[in-house]
Amino acid sequence: MSRIIVVIGFSGTGKTFSLKGLTKAQANLISPTGKEMPFKSDLKVVKTDLESLPAVALAAPAPIVVIDDTNQFFTFYQGKHALDKDQFFVFKSIANTFNTLIEKIVNKPTDQNYYVFAHVDTEDTGRRKFKTTGKFIGDNLQPESLTNVVLETVYDDTEAEVKDRYKFAVHKMEGSSPVKTPEDMFKEDMIPNSLKVVDDTIRKYYAPVKEKK
Repeated sequence: MSRIIVVIGFSGTGKTFSLKGLTKAQANLISPTGKEMPFKSDLKVVKTDLESLPAVALAAPAPIVVIDDTNQFFTFYQGKHALDKDQFFVFKSIANTFNTLIEKIVNKPTDQNYYVFAHVDTEDTGRRKFKTTGKFIGDNLQPESLTNVVLETVYDDTEAEVKDRYKFAVHKMEGSSPVKTPEDMFKEDMIPNSLKVVDDTIRKYYAPVKEKK
């Protein structure tokens, strides 16, 4: 069974950059914009839209599949159908398409980790969550509830070296944080900004326990 891992963070905090060090054999990257990688890499970016996203994502063969800028899939679809008379149907289509994709991923009989990257939306209460578009989508599409692993990219300017400032928050450290991870999956509250480190840790945690002879 494949897994869903949600990664949210403000723009520029290292979501896409966390793929540095991964090769095209290790990871597939799917994007609504097709923007180039922020580092030198042989990773290929597959550009698609919301309608084609399920087929493209499910056909991805690599052990790691990243759906980047996920909230932009929703925004672009809404813009494409901005003149449609039935806007409720537009929003319903967005929610249904994405929820169906998630359902098919978790039922896919492969050992793949699907990482859903998205920007952050901050509520009036200060709570941070997965950014969507429109109240209906926000109320009916909550990817964080569909997984046990939600990480947040963080820029820590207390670090002296710039390369050390980009991190993943892997434990919930304050009330407004969206982060959640299984008990004892990670030892530290913050880890380096490396998707490979994250993926290796998750795979090790969920690896079948070998029976003692």
